[in-house]
Amino acid sequence: MDAHIFLRRCLNSTDLERACDAVAAELLMPLDEVRASAGGDASVDTLRMLARRFEVSLHAMAVCINELKIWKHSIGLWRWDGGATELWFVGRRLWPTRTPYFNAFELAMQSQGAVKMSEMYMRMDGARFALIEVRRLGKDYLLAVISSL
Repeated sequence: MDAHIFLRRCLNSTDLERACDAVAAELLMPLDEVRASAGGDASVDTLRMLARRFEVSLHAMAVCINELKIWKHSIGLWRWDGGATELWFVGRRLWPTRTPYFNAFELAMQSQGAVKMSEMYMRMDGARFALIEVRRLGKDYLLAVISSL
């Protein structure tokens, strides 16, 4: 992370672990290399490739991409048990619940590839649309890259 991001994370956190995470992130995911590798292709497959390349978790890679503002997307991981339950989420939350319903989630659980579609979601101020790309990970998990339309 650059110095500004590192300082912001440290100053906003009372937990020493967050500061250690920032140092570890810079060592594992050098800023220039992440930017060059991530490019403009915001997708679940790009996120998975980056996490493998830098040998970090999907969550750590999502946090890094978000903090560096490389993509203008939100990224989340959900456990699927007849419905989606959020495990982690990085970026701007478009809907008010941790258990959203998207048709793309259902379709991704039945697909071998990524599912990409426009979906409607509800907010207090009415219905909105998002572009959502979802891929099933293993038997019970969904990884999604989401942007508002």
